[in-house]
Formats: sequence, C-alpha cells, structure tokens
Amino acid sequence: MNIDNLIIINMWDRPCMHLIAEILPDEKIKYINKILRKEYPILKKGNGWASIKDYGFIFDEGTKKFIQKNESIVKYDDGTLRRWQGLSEFTYDDIVNSSKCGD
Repeated sequence: MNIDNLIIINMWDRPCMHLIAEILPDEKIKYINKILRKEYPILKKGNGWASIKDYGFIFDEGTKKFIQKNESIVKYDDGTLRRWQGLSEFTYDDIVNSSKCGD
C-alpha cells in the first residue's frame, strides 16, 4: 500500500476517509469510495491536494489500518492549518464501503 498515492483532492473536499482518492499508475485520479466512484469516473487533482500522509497518517502493515500518528502539516492558502475530520483509524475497505453521509 503506497500511502503517498492516497490523497484528498482539493481544498473543497472535506479531509476525511470518505473523500480519499487514489492516484492510479496512469496518473488518473479516482475516489476510492465505490458510491462516489460511480458519480465521478475520471477526476483530476485540484488546487491544494495533499497526501493523507501529510495529514499525519501511516499505514500499519500488521493491522492493515491507516492510523493518524502525527499532526497534519496541510495548510490552506492563507496559511491556516488544515485538520483531519473524522476517524483517525480506518481500513481500505472502510473507505471503499463508506457512505457519502459519513456512515
């Protein structure tokens, strides 16, 4: 699992597990969530994208979970710190199967 390929696309997407996108080998971007993927089959990186690693996450090989271990270093254009919203531990399957409403 290359955590550097998992991103929040832009400043308008809420930085949470439901809106994590993946950079594919062909450089296309797609939301991991299967509900959003159906609505947005092809995406491009927007302004202010950041790896979830930049939000302080690591991938734990033992538990197969993304775990927020560090503080976010992501900032808005005005320099304000952009914090992660929501769960600080989740699996890839959690992202795939999460609903748009955050369930």
